[in-house]
Amino acid sequence: GFTYDLGDRIDVFDAILGVSAVDENGQATAQLEFHLFQPLDHPDAGEVMDLDNIRFEFQVTAVDDDGDPVTQTVFVDVDDDGPRIFEAPTALVDEDGLSGGLAGGVGDDAVPDVDGDGNEATTSGSLNFTFGADGPGGALDFAALDGTVVMRTGDDGEQILTSRGEQVIYSWDGATMTLTGLVPGDDSGGEVGEGGIGVDRVIFELTITDATSGAYTFTLHDVVDHPTSGTEDNVVLDIPFTLTDADGDSATGTLSVSIDDDTPTIDGGEGGTDMFVQESDIVDGAFASVTYAFGADGPDPVTPLSLGFVGAVAVDELGTEGGEVPWALTTPAGDAIVVSNLDALSVVGKVEGTDIEVFRATLDATTGEITFTLSGPIAHPDAGETGFLDRVRLDFDAAVRDGDGDTATRRVTVTVDDDGPVAFDDMDMVVENSEIGTWGNVITGVDPDLDPDAQGVLAADDAGADGVGVIRSLTHDGVTFTLNEAGDDVTASDPGALYSFSGGILLVETALGGTLFITLTGPEVGEYNYVPPNDVDNSNGDPVENFTYVLEDGDGDGDAATLSITVKSDDEPVFVVGSNENDDADAANLPAFQHTVPNPLTGSTFGPVNGLSEDDLLVGDPGGVLQAASINVVYVLDVSGSMGSADDPTSKLSLAKSALENLTLRFSMLAENGADVKLHIIRFRRTAEEVETINNLGSPGALAAALLAIDGLSGDGLASGTNYQAALDLTRNFLGDTTSNPPAEVNTVYFLSDGIPNRGDTEQGISDFQDFIDDYTTDGGVIDPGARLDVHAFGIDVGVDALAVLDPIDNTVNPNPDDVPVSDGGPGYDGAELIDDPNDISATLDATFELASVGEDVIVGSDGDDIIYGDVPNTDQLAEDQGLNMLDGSGWDVFEALESGDSAVSPDWDRTDTINYLSDPLNFAELTAGDRGEADLIDGGGGDDIIFGQGGDDTIIGGTGADELWGGAGADIYVYEPGDGGSTIAEADVIHDFDDGVDLIGLGGGLTSADITIGDDGSGNAVISTTSGEVLAVLIGVSPADITDDDLTPAPIV
Repeated sequence: GFTYDLGDRIDVFDAILGVSAVDENGQATAQLEFHLFQPLDHPDAGEVMDLDNIRFEFQVTAVDDDGDPVTQTVFVDVDDDGPRIFEAPTALVDEDGLSGGLAGGVGDDAVPDVDGDGNEATTSGSLNFTFGADGPGGALDFAALDGTVVMRTGDDGEQILTSRGEQVIYSWDGATMTLTGLVPGDDSGGEVGEGGIGVDRVIFELTITDATSGAYTFTLHDVVDHPTSGTEDNVVLDIPFTLTDADGDSATGTLSVSIDDDTPTIDGGEGGTDMFVQESDIVDGAFASVTYAFGADGPDPVTPLSLGFVGAVAVDELGTEGGEVPWALTTPAGDAIVVSNLDALSVVGKVEGTDIEVFRATLDATTGEITFTLSGPIAHPDAGETGFLDRVRLDFDAAVRDGDGDTATRRVTVTVDDDGPVAFDDMDMVVENSEIGTWGNVITGVDPDLDPDAQGVLAADDAGADGVGVIRSLTHDGVTFTLNEAGDDVTASDPGALYSFSGGILLVETALGGTLFITLTGPEVGEYNYVPPNDVDNSNGDPVENFTYVLEDGDGDGDAATLSITVKSDDEPVFVVGSNENDDADAANLPAFQHTVPNPLTGSTFGPVNGLSEDDLLVGDPGGVLQAASINVVYVLDVSGSMGSADDPTSKLSLAKSALENLTLRFSMLAENGADVKLHIIRFRRTAEEVETINNLGSPGALAAALLAIDGLSGDGLASGTNYQAALDLTRNFLGDTTSNPPAEVNTVYFLSDGIPNRGDTEQGISDFQDFIDDYTTDGGVIDPGARLDVHAFGIDVGVDALAVLDPIDNTVNPNPDDVPVSDGGPGYDGAELIDDPNDISATLDATFELASVGEDVIVGSDGDDIIYGDVPNTDQLAEDQGLNMLDGSGWDVFEALESGDSAVSPDWDRTDTINYLSDPLNFAELTAGDRGEADLIDGGGGDDIIFGQGGDDTIIGGTGADELWGGAGADIYVYEPGDGGSTIAEADVIHDFDDGVDLIGLGGGLTSADITIGDDGSGNAVISTTSGEVLAVLIGVSPADITDDDLTPAPIV
């Protein structure tokens, strides 16, 4: 035998000849055994088996005993071996594993985690092949791919693979054994959104990790487009590869990779997707929300999110399950509602053929919030039912669409409860024997009565979204009057009832003997007029007539309420205080302006200030003050030696400190009333120094701290001299630091000195300060455009030279210019002020508040001996007497403070005390002092009235009776007509302050100047009489000779 080897190291093959023993016949058997230990290189690459053999020839020679040989050739053919590829399982990856991918979904495949990385977008496996006996001497590659990636699906066969609409191609890198699927970058412009020119977008990578075993990893980096929307369908990539063995034989196989789609999701947000609205919430929005995700494919570039209308159904909440029927949307009037999309995210329902919007639904793509706004009523199916018993449901679909067309939807429902009317009980009143009775409207709540005896409290009914229909029925004294469906007739439950119906108006004869007229249908529906009987029995209290009505809305829902009318006697005095507005009968003023103290009998809260027929007390306006909400105050006090000692109570320094303490007390009043007052104190001599800052004068202990700081002011610790520049610079620095000291509504500086400055650069200091004021206050200023800064400069016992220096510091107007000395006949100073009284400085507080404006009122006393104040009672002295820290001009607020127990002097003060104080003649002069007021119309009516017109050009009608009249400030007209006077002077009016040449006597009722005579009352007072002998008025302090026709005028029309 013999063996071929490879360098005496590896046996390749051997051939062994075995010979048997020679038998008796001289025969023997030889057997050749051939063993192949290693593969051989075959000449024909690509051919295998018997097509590519290597033949070995062996010569076997037998020799007999005498040496004769015989030779036999033995052939051994070695067939070639080649690689083999077996079927491998399809690899599976899922786009759910990509960034932004969403687990699950319709049609989702459960991807096994074969590589253990927990990511469904990656997998690993083996190509399942063998190289055969020749081994892996050749290659495993994908180089044969031509660049185009083809996918197949279950339904559509093979298609070109795309990602986000762009074709995917192959790229094979033999060095790294990696096959890449990519969308190539565009050198002319780059892949949009993928990093610039020429940047490839990698879709997947297949990497051979072991070429011998065929082990691989497959990683999906980006989505591929799937053909079927709405489900997580699969696309399969059949990826061919070539396997070559050591002697060049090859085989071709295919790796199949299935890529499962990802789909978007949409779900209800925190508030869910079911909304419930009532027609009563018209214009208010209802809200729901959705949460959504696009998944790995990202949003559709055109319509990623949308909202659409599905339809409407009528819902029977009391019926069995499934009690819903399609519902045609209409308005209560029967007009069709057409629903359409304004855009992908907005749905609107409009009345057909119009731009009238009934509802709108919008989806916010950023927040997922869905807003439903009902702008008009929707007709509901069940007349007479409201709320959850009568519903219409509107169905919408919110949809999300991803980048390869998959969609997900979420149903959004809006249930619209029917709105029904809500009728409110009404109360009205009328005085017995009234000929015209009382008027009103039970639906609108409007009471047009000007007669105080007929004014009630009417509440406006809410007809709801469906609007007012009719008053379907009225019930009184057990009888019900019902309007038919046609609205043209009424029937009574009692045939014997006394009533009539015509033109939509029902007339009912009432139980007390009165008459009610009420409109049941038409534009004036709800309007009524009740005329009382001539006489009623009030011995057991005022009788009440009740009328119960049923208000029906536009689609037939109804609600009942009761109109109660009290028939009152006329024997109680009333106390009424009007508002600061025009309390009159002008419809534009009703009912916005509420009386401060309403008429307790009529309940009237607006309109003219009316009394009844007893001895009433009427006040036109409450007054009050309007103060600044925020105030910055800076005290700058000269403490130089010339100001004297702080220990000397008569020194100028003590005077200045007392003035500042008084001023601080007044500022504390503003703080107590809600103003934010910040106080800063500066003292100066040769230099200036900040002493104290009180951030909120109204805070506990702040006033005491401020007064303590002022009390401690002296010149101690500062060098002698007077330096305005240092003081002004420190003031400017404080106010200019707008971060720490932001400008307030009012900013005010009080600069007090007694001498001419002798230190520093005064001219420069004042110039810098004036520039600062301009910057602070002028429009466009660098500090705070439009801010208010008032600088008050006060000279304490100084002459004209000192005032000349102080005046340019002051930017206000001196209220007392006559107090300023004039040098050599020259002009005084319009800004700087002299003070010699600690109280003088408080007048400057006027800049921090203003008196509330008052109205032009109509005040009617009717019968009785009335006391009437046309405008604001002056309560400044009362507040001081009662120890109340209140601003001058507070008016009625002082009485409110007293009645609230704020006075330590009179802690038990009540409303009776208020009425008594206003009615006491000893207080009349104090209460009517001043000229605050507007032009009022005051009618005392019958009785001996006391009337104060107060400020403004008033028209005063004393009426019948002997009245005491004061017109007050302004050009007043005192009106008379026949019957207002008496037969004697004692029965005539007395006008106490007739201002000849300003005030006038107004003649009405047909009187002219020819009917008037002027006489004397025996005390030199003019007496106005008629030629018929009726004495109209006595003019106190006016000489008869001063009254001429010029003092007479036709009465104004009122």
